[in-house]
Amino acid sequence: MSLMNKVWKSKLLGVSKFLSTAFCLGMSAYSMLFGGASVFANSNKLSVEVDNGVAVRIVDKTGETAISSLDMELLISPRGAFTSDFFDVEVSTSNPAGYSLYMSSDYQAGSPVAHTTDLVNIEDPTHTIPSLVTEDVPKTDFAAPGGAYVNRWGWSKDGIRFDPVPVYDTDVQIKTTRTETNKDLTPIHVGVNANSDMVSGTYRNNLVFSAVGNPMPTEYTLYFDPGTEDEVANLPETMTESDSGSSHTFTVPASPVPTRPGFTFAGYTDGEDTYWPSDEITVYGGEGFVGTGTLMAQWRSDCSTPYRICYKTNEPSGEVSGTMDNQSIVYMTSSTSAGEVDATVISGTTNQLTLFPPNWTLDGYGFKGWNTKADGTGTWYGPNETITLTSEQKTQLASTGLPIYAQWVASAGNMSGWTGCSSLASGAVTALKYEDETYAVAKLADGRCWTIENLRTDSADAGQYLTQFSSNVHDKQYNLTNVIGTGGATPILSGTNEYMWKLYGGYYSWASVINSTKSYSTYHGNPSTTTQTTQGLCPAGWHVPRSWYDNTQQSDHAEFSYLNYVLNGSYTATGTAAGSNNWRKYPNNFVFSGIWYGPAKNTGNSSRQRGTYGYYWSSTVQKQQYALYMYLFSDTINPSYYGALALGKYVGRSLRCVADY
Repeated sequence: MSLMNKVWKSKLLGVSKFLSTAFCLGMSAYSMLFGGASVFANSNKLSVEVDNGVAVRIVDKTGETAISSLDMELLISPRGAFTSDFFDVEVSTSNPAGYSLYMSSDYQAGSPVAHTTDLVNIEDPTHTIPSLVTEDVPKTDFAAPGGAYVNRWGWSKDGIRFDPVPVYDTDVQIKTTRTETNKDLTPIHVGVNANSDMVSGTYRNNLVFSAVGNPMPTEYTLYFDPGTEDEVANLPETMTESDSGSSHTFTVPASPVPTRPGFTFAGYTDGEDTYWPSDEITVYGGEGFVGTGTLMAQWRSDCSTPYRICYKTNEPSGEVSGTMDNQSIVYMTSSTSAGEVDATVISGTTNQLTLFPPNWTLDGYGFKGWNTKADGTGTWYGPNETITLTSEQKTQLASTGLPIYAQWVASAGNMSGWTGCSSLASGAVTALKYEDETYAVAKLADGRCWTIENLRTDSADAGQYLTQFSSNVHDKQYNLTNVIGTGGATPILSGTNEYMWKLYGGYYSWASVINSTKSYSTYHGNPSTTTQTTQGLCPAGWHVPRSWYDNTQQSDHAEFSYLNYVLNGSYTATGTAAGSNNWRKYPNNFVFSGIWYGPAKNTGNSSRQRGTYGYYWSSTVQKQQYALYMYLFSDTINPSYYGALALGKYVGRSLRCVADY
């Protein structure tokens, strides 16, 4: 709630009370005096005056004549006798939201017993008739001679059950209305049980009645978005409800449930969470207490549409977060070109296509890869892997669509301090947790354990500007927000862009990855010095992959180059398309994460070729302002060689971690 709203609400609820009259009680007569009242509340919103005047007066039991006192004949008996009477509180208001009526007790100024609930003897204030202390006392008990309530007084709304008189600074709400009213009456009963031992004199107390206009209700609106340009039936209608608070909770309609041909309804999303029919969602008010929210329908293909790769969440438990599109396939013909369709266009002779990476997360699970069967007994594919369709797959694709199932692996513990790589067989996949994220981990063909998902970490530090020559700044993550720096500098922002694919992970400057200006592999040095590891942003027991500057490659260092050797058969040559695809096959799972340049390198901030290019930091520097990285493309690969792949440390790239053991 903004400060302006707070001020407005305070004014709206402000009350001026003008009532200071007395009850008078003598041995032979019991007089309660109620003065006339003018109680009102004004509201002020953005300098626009709103008059929700509230008028109050006390009237006799006929409901017509204004009175300033209530006189009662007091019955006296040795054991106590009960006397009661009533009057009406009349309230009128033009406020469409109605009013709330409150009552409290008071006494004349300067009295030594002011602000009590007792009836006080004016001539001798040391003698009083106390209020009831027990709530909801039946009249039969209150009026019983010699009972627990002799020489007590109390009030009631119905004359049947009586309550203690509220103290001065604790108003009791006795009524609330929701509409404009004219001379609305509320009866107030007063009762006293007095015996002959009561000291003679005149007794008095004040009752204060406060009526305040209720806050004008705010309209909260919940919209429903179909989540597609396709025709959707049974989408719930817009919901509009009133609430005087700064938020309002809607219940998502249990019916109707949206339907879309060829798809299964997968709940609604507000951009962060998933909501199902009958769930509750809270909408918060903005400036002026205006609150709106939107729920967008989510869809999963039921694979009844021809020429569509249908990606299935296939979660073993729980529900995945995030949405992703299925992949439309169009075969190249003499009249079809890639620029004419919003789909994956493939040649009828090669039958090759590149799969999408998932945009899903599943709490406690790492993404293992794709499989042609839900139980994982079919053919395995990595995200972004280029596959060749079999004749059976082509037939199914042309008839009902081809389903591809996500495969998940449950977390086996924490990444930090993990030493279980030696017990894994080559190609085995497990999952480990790091900073509330779960990552799939595989023992690859080089004999080392790698994360097969890009690092997804966040930094609370933001606002530092990096240039080509001042890049050793720590704890920074690139955000793909289009923000232009000053003087050719690149703004480094914290947080993760919501559009980022889960497996693309974050983009980090080299200093962020290393997390130190000094702890990195030596350049232009003896090969033995490169065996040191750099933990950087990786958890304890893991490190940033290393590279090297010449053709002398060893398995215990230069991990990018050695992995390329076992996957591509070469240390030095630029890889072939098949070799590049090996990096993306299951379980390697290197997705094309793209690169992010600031204006110091490219005009305008942009995510460059995400899904086509892949760039991954190494811990090896070349010069003061440059570091080595691995490069992947659809038909080439370069595993970080000195002089070949080195750019400014300020450029954003992705990160994979390698286990120390």
